[in-house]
Amino acid sequence: MMHFLQICDEFPATEIKTRDISAKIRDQVTERLKSQISTSNVADLVTLLEKFAYFNLPFSDITLLISKSIKTDPALVTPSLAYKIIEVFASRQALDIFAFTLIQKLTTFHREAFMELSLEEKAPLFRNFAWLELQTQPPEYEVPFVMYALKKELQKMLDQLSEKAVIQVLEAYQRLPRDFPADFLDDVRESIIVTIQSAPSKLSTEFILGFLSVISELPTNKQPNLPKLKVVLNELSQRLGKEKPLQSAENFNKMIQIVSRFDVKDQTFSKAVSEYILNHSNTGVFFNGHALFMIKATGINVVPIIQKVMQF
Repeated sequence: MMHFLQICDEFPATEIKTRDISAKIRDQVTERLKSQISTSNVADLVTLLEKFAYFNLPFSDITLLISKSIKTDPALVTPSLAYKIIEVFASRQALDIFAFTLIQKLTTFHREAFMELSLEEKAPLFRNFAWLELQTQPPEYEVPFVMYALKKELQKMLDQLSEKAVIQVLEAYQRLPRDFPADFLDDVRESIIVTIQSAPSKLSTEFILGFLSVISELPTNKQPNLPKLKVVLNELSQRLGKEKPLQSAENFNKMIQIVSRFDVKDQTFSKAVSEYILNHSNTGVFFNGHALFMIKATGINVVPIIQKVMQF
């Protein structure tokens, strides 16, 4: 027990792989963490906030203490601590008024400091602010000004963003309101399509699948049109069976499920999928209902696939 608590104290919450701990130990951990609140400085409080969030424990008391610290001396919450707080809050599905009030204070005080972050820090911050959906929350019920500044900066440096950062930008648009400028989203989509057409080797297969997965959850009017979507599917067709990310059953099925979210019938892609299933030595592993329906919808004969699957 003490060893477990020492792990909680000494390592970041994201490194603790113990969500399945028993209720008894969980209660003891909770009490141990709570006992540290009153004696913690601001940095320690933020660390405790991360741990409470990881164990899905309520943290209003911690939020209030951090807010009081800001009232006494705003500089006690450094930009890096503010960044962590927003990251923690964005990972939770339900926050109280104290959390949103703290976010508003942090955003106001650190707005200029946030703009000094690196591009690889600005992208997740842009995403985290978007996922907080502050336009629907008190005390201000609006997208903070810093979001427009971050959008402008990231858009200007689009060519320098990593694949991970680009995905984070796309994820932000899943939660941003309709009236938030969509020109950045348009630029990101267009940049990806153009790169696939002109220099596809610059993009990893994982990124292309991630791109499709994220945009499939965007409103229809924010998704690529059919011709551009087919550009992406054509590239996947060419990579199918040639690249390791698509050669595992898990990733193959993941790809099929993602593509199935779109209302598109692409014979080139369906043919590539059909041939891959038929030519694979372990056809049954790569066979699923989504693939069968997709192939059949484009007029390709699925009987050979069914017959081969029945042999396994």
